[in-house]
Amino acid sequence: MIPLTPSDIDEANADGHGRKDKHQNSRAKRLNEAVPALRSLADAQSAALGRSKRRQNKQG
Repeated sequence: MIPLTPSDIDEANADGHGRKDKHQNSRAKRLNEAVPALRSLADAQSAALGRSKRRQNKQG
């Protein structure tokens, strides 16, 4: 008999119940929700950096 690893068992269970696809879709949705938030955070950081650089230029 072939020894099964936990991941093999998880895959077998997921395939049997069709849960795997749903899980992957929900993960994709979560990623899609996270990306705009990360983008706006990056924009805010770059805006803050831009402001601090402008202040340094005025002092110089």
